[in-house]
Amino acid sequence: MDPVQSELKNAKLTALQNQIVPHYIVNSMDAIRMKLLIDGQEDSAELLRCLQTSLKTYGFSPADTVTVSQELAFLEDTLKLHNFRFLGKLTWTVSIEPQTENLRIPRFLLQPILENSLRHGLNGDMEAPSLQIKIWLQEDALCLSVSDNGCGYSERKEFCGIGLSNVTERLCLLYGNNFQMQIQSEPGSGTCVTLRLPGKGRAYL
Repeated sequence: MDPVQSELKNAKLTALQNQIVPHYIVNSMDAIRMKLLIDGQEDSAELLRCLQTSLKTYGFSPADTVTVSQELAFLEDTLKLHNFRFLGKLTWTVSIEPQTENLRIPRFLLQPILENSLRHGLNGDMEAPSLQIKIWLQEDALCLSVSDNGCGYSERKEFCGIGLSNVTERLCLLYGNNFQMQIQSEPGSGTCVTLRLPGKGRAYL
């Protein structure tokens, strides 16, 4: 067989096999969730449902971009999952300008930033851990922010983990130097990360 044809055949086989993996994982999770319900473990079943739904509709999607509304729906499931760790004390608000709902952004744009706040900024010992997500237009730029009332940081490098570095690198590849990321944080005063994407977020996508 021609080397090029062989490579194409192997690539097709790999792609077909990779299509099966998400179905296997989601269906297996559904079986586990049903067992939890039968055993009366409703809270654990709901936790698994949130993860199952987010993976099925978002995590395993082949799309590189999503609408703002799709990203927010995914974040909602993420927050519900983490709220179990906070014993139900976590609260959050979402403020979004209606005209931004159908604008397209890179998939998993806000999730790593949110995850950073949930894992490093907030903790389960807080009386009232809270998060705020805002999305708005400023002239021709799409602005998105995630803020928390957590511990805060004295230096940016303390806040920059793998997730935030990943977001920064992807935005650099997509927008070059035409995007902005601002991090405002002080010890004991929480953290706010704001992204500003050119062309209402669609430029270069």
